[in-house]
Amino acid sequence: KLHYLEADQAHEQTHETRQGRNELDACVPSLENQVRQRPASPLGVGGSVNANPLEDGLAAATRGDYETALKLWLPLAEQGNAAAQYNLGLMHDDGTGVPQDYAAAMEWYRKAAEQAHVIAQYNLGMMYDQGQGVPRDEVEAEKWFRLAAEQGLADAQSELGAMYASGSEEPRDCTAAAEGWRVTPGR
Repeated sequence: KLHYLEADQAHEQTHETRQGRNELDACVPSLENQVRQRPASPLGVGGSVNANPLEDGLAAATRGDYETALKLWLPLAEQGNAAAQYNLGLMHDDGTGVPQDYAAAMEWYRKAAEQAHVIAQYNLGMMYDQGQGVPRDEVEAEKWFRLAAEQGLADAQSELGAMYASGSEEPRDCTAAAEGWRVTPGR
């Protein structure tokens, strides 16, 4: 799965297109390397210049204070903030700061994905594709990969291409595979 805690990266591509699912798994860095390094707050640990709960949660997660991140993100997520919903999905998916709970991860990812959060869409596709927390469902996986791919996420395009090339869709569709692996110029 792709792991981004930053709301401002939801629509950025950070990985090159890969043609194999195993290559993608090998390229995903650990959680500690994924959060943006931020300078210490002038107000001290836990302080914030902006008083932005989403960014404050990110700062807390960056320093390993997942309890604070959860406290900051949960109210935002319950109010419909897609980035906070995604972050909670990620925490439950990985068991970071909370017990690992794929059902909860799916719930939060779905809420964010339904608001067009591209990485949440991709992660839902991966969970369905791998049967993680749900029965394996290639139709649902394709749906979520397609939505993320249409927003230009190269990893989702690659997953679609791999699905079509592997013949998981009958009949095997090499034209669709090529389209799935095509990355929009300039990305």
